[in-house]
Amino acid sequence: MWFSLLEKNYTGIPYLETQKINRDFIKYNNLNICDLLINNITCGCYTQLCLNEFYIPTKAAYTNRNFIHDNLITGFDKEHRQFKLLGYNKENKLSLSTVAFEEVEKAFLTIDSLLDNSLGVGSMDYVTHIFMLTKKEGISYTLDKICIKEALVDYLYGNSYDEKFRMINNPNRKKLFGMNVYPELSRHFLERDSRALNDIRILHLIYEHKKVMVMRIRFLFDNKCMKEDSLLLDEFMEIEKKALVLRNLHIKYLISKETLILDIIAADLISLYKEERILIEKLIKLF
Repeated sequence: MWFSLLEKNYTGIPYLETQKINRDFIKYNNLNICDLLINNITCGCYTQLCLNEFYIPTKAAYTNRNFIHDNLITGFDKEHRQFKLLGYNKENKLSLSTVAFEEVEKAFLTIDSLLDNSLGVGSMDYVTHIFMLTKKEGISYTLDKICIKEALVDYLYGNSYDEKFRMINNPNRKKLFGMNVYPELSRHFLERDSRALNDIRILHLIYEHKKVMVMRIRFLFDNKCMKEDSLLLDEFMEIEKKALVLRNLHIKYLISKETLILDIIAADLISLYKEERILIEKLIKLF
């Protein structure tokens, strides 16, 4: 089991139209990446692509190490020959910056020489393609309460999302889904798995999920989509706070390297798992 933090799948967003082009297509057709990005913006498309941040001045990896990461191109200034780029800055905070055409071009082209080395990302779809994102106009989507309830049941019992589409793609039997992730993640911390110990994104992702769950429940209550239960909402807010404490404990470990913290995280993940199961069961009954 591991968290898939690198997949880019926008098919579940009804308001977003996505197109993608393989990097090889750009290379073999002698397309200039800067011209392509400018034309995309002119046509109303943001472009998500991977860059070697060694060449991007606003990045922590600048002139320090080769580092492939995705960024979003949101605009350009032809007069000053600059792109507007949304991504993580030197402080690892999401921010908008301006980057010279030449720097973006070099950061894009130099990835090819890195794809076959030990970085291990050469086969990732988000690296081998660029994505053009456009807002769909005139789209109407009616909230589907039955679908929401089914998704909550799947989350509660860890039902495989892949199984629903096995007619078009073989399921990955190694994946875990929903709440089944918690005990396995706890085990990784207990066994000192380096992937869990050194990647803050995992517990941060769990915290963000709890935060979004509170927002979703509040939205459903406010729009009379389900029976309102203010006490249940308060209990979910407590779960969010506990998830934030877990995330912060991980940050504390990364600074102090106190291994006792890992045992606390492992135990708290199981506690969170048990508490959230009870709340999800209550939530399902409100539909």
